Amino acid sequence: MANVFRKCLLSPMQKGYCTTSPIFSSLPRPPPFTIQSNGYASESALSLSKNRQTNKKGAQRSESLLNSLKAYGFNETHIKKLIKTNASVLQCRVETNFKPKLEWFIENGFTGTILTDLISLNPYIITWSLDFKLKPIFLLLKQFLDTNEKIVTAVKRSGCWLSNNNTLEQNIQYLISEGVPVKRISYLLTAQPRAMLQSRYRIAYAVKTVKDTGLAPDAFRFIHLLRVVIQLTELKLKRKLEVFKSLGWSDEQLLNTIKNYPICLSYSEENLRSKMEFYLNTMKFEREAVIARPVLMTLSVDKRIRPRYEVMNILGSKKLVKDGLKMIWVMEISEERFLKMYVTKHVDKVPGWRTVDFKKPGMAAEEVFKECEAELLHAARNLHFLLGSLHFCQTAFQVKKCHIKFSLG
Repeated sequence: MANVFRKCLLSPMQKGYCTTSPIFSSLPRPPPFTIQSNGYASESALSLSKNRQTNKKGAQRSESLLNSLKAYGFNETHIKKLIKTNASVLQCRVETNFKPKLEWFIENGFTGTILTDLISLNPYIITWSLDFKLKPIFLLLKQFLDTNEKIVTAVKRSGCWLSNNNTLEQNIQYLISEGVPVKRISYLLTAQPRAMLQSRYRIAYAVKTVKDTGLAPDAFRFIHLLRVVIQLTELKLKRKLEVFKSLGWSDEQLLNTIKNYPICLSYSEENLRSKMEFYLNTMKFEREAVIARPVLMTLSVDKRIRPRYEVMNILGSKKLVKDGLKMIWVMEISEERFLKMYVTKHVDKVPGWRTVDFKKPGMAAEEVFKECEAELLHAARNLHFLLGSLHFCQTAFQVKKCHIKFSLG
């Protein structure tokens, strides 16, 4: 199995890892200018243009663009977000630049909120050429994404990187040639489109590495592991594997972990070690028990592990849970099930839980513990006050006793 990981760390590139070249930085951008009348200019745009004279034609052009945005259904929030992200859009010519692009989107089914979300979430696309950038990119995405909503999601998550449509098309064709099904590629385009915009060398390295784990390209786990590995350099991947081994994983256990829970490779060394430390030293889990349940390494210490542990300690102190309960299982169950089994049914028996709104969306164990912790802290302060008062009374009694003895003497 050691050979498997040696193979897993081998890269088809002998020159180390590749970095993505800046794609959008080479595109020309007109200099920003001050907008005083429309009220939408962001602070960054104003600071960049404060030393320049306001160009009358430029100001008129910006007003025309803002009016056109409103006419197409953009509200104030959309416009502010658009200008804050890319203030240079204010210099687009409405009739010859802006309108033709929006009309093309409308003709292709991007209407209503889909259109406004598309532009406001990635305003860079307004500055791209309609014939040489927008049409090739969106027609390519339409081949793999069956709805405009999915295209909007991909555009939102890709940012200005999406401008390199040649890289995107080449990487898609490469994955197909390596046996990755189209439906898996479609998932990757919506879940993590920037992964598809990496260099060919990085893509080839990631595919080779994932194949060496034994996963077939048509497996769903293949694309999950690929999207993680593709973001790691060869050196970073090697370091992550070494961290797991230092925590007690064997080669076979490590292979099982990264195949079933690839997200573990995205956590920092500090994050992984803090989780293991809490399981072993605080919760007193056996090391082999944690390794056998790698899902535990995907859970958050602050948002899940520690709050549930404290809640169960409170219930245990009040004899509200059975002895011998498997805490590993408690850590793994869903939030809804945890609240139902261990919180809401005991709400009248634990101080502080009566004030918690369990119907509130997102109510998690940490909130329950905070409420309970506040109640316990208040009780502790009251106890501290009572003990202080008792100590004062004892001291006063001793002084009074000595005074009586002195008087009698």
